Amino acid sequence: MKMSEETSKGEPKTVLDKSNPSTSSSSERETPPPPQKVVLKSCDKCIKASDKCNGARAKLKQSEKRNEELKSSVRKTERELKRIEENELKRRKNREEIERKIRELEEKIDSQSENDKDVDELKRRVVQMEAERAERLEKRQKLQEKLATVTDPKYVEKECEMLRKSLNKASKRNANLKQEHGQLSVLCAERQRTVDLLLSTMSKTERTPEMKEILLELHGKLNDMLMNDPNDEVKEKSDK
Repeated sequence: MKMSEETSKGEPKTVLDKSNPSTSSSSERETPPPPQKVVLKSCDKCIKASDKCNGARAKLKQSEKRNEELKSSVRKTERELKRIEENELKRRKNREEIERKIRELEEKIDSQSENDKDVDELKRRVVQMEAERAERLEKRQKLQEKLATVTDPKYVEKECEMLRKSLNKASKRNANLKQEHGQLSVLCAERQRTVDLLLSTMSKTERTPEMKEILLELHGKLNDMLMNDPNDEVKEKSDK
């Protein structure tokens, strides 16, 4: 017995029913007649089931396609994420390298600052040395000018002439002082003799009231005369 089965396209197909044992045994004894194709019409349930199956297959294909797209998107996202991580790693390395260079530059700047301080100190010392050198040169120039003036024969002759005049003045002054000293010595001797004479007279003469007054007056004058040192007079005259 043949049954009709629906293909995937909805077309019926004829199949041999092997459930009957008499049919199978008779086929072994004799040649069966050529099979007759029996076309059966598909029922509505089969058609609906086939449509549902086709729809499910289509949805499955769409789901598989969507799944592939999602997998592709995931792979793309993973690649993008990996690229981002690599870029982040590169940026981190670059940042660390930049920070290292910045530290090196800061150290160089600090070192340069110290060098600048040393340079400023050296410049200050150079300026000071230049000023001292200029001062020494100026003093040397003045000494050279003074030496040239002193060694000039005219200047030497002029200075010698002035010294000779000063020496002559000093010699004359010394002679005058010696003369005055002699005169003062004579005057002092005369004063001393007068004092001695008065003292001797006072010892021999009777001391009347008038004589006492005269003697007191003379004694005061003698004291004044003795109080005046002749050397002071000599000094006053020499100063003049």
